Amino acid sequence: RTRPQYIYVGDTGELDQEAGETMLREYPEVVKAVFLHVVSDRPDPPIPPPRLINGRPVTFFRTYAGAAARACQLGLMDEDGMMRVCAAAEEDLEGT
Repeated sequence: RTRPQYIYVGDTGELDQEAGETMLREYPEVVKAVFLHVVSDRPDPPIPPPRLINGRPVTFFRTYAGAAARACQLGLMDEDGMMRVCAAAEEDLEGT
């Protein structure tokens, strides 16, 4: 029987990073990757470099289009999915 696998998406504002890293250490067979949205009061916060925990990626991103591009690079999302995320981001920008 195959176990479901998940991609954990959180942010850097609270304890999401610690939670995601703990899941990768304890359940790498279930969690495929951790994506963390960099949030800050500063206008241009630094983006931490990506890293691996138990061979699984921890990736930091500033925009959802950027997260989708990284997911595509990692083989976690196909190009059509990435383009749908980018189109949705563009629609959101046009609506503001």
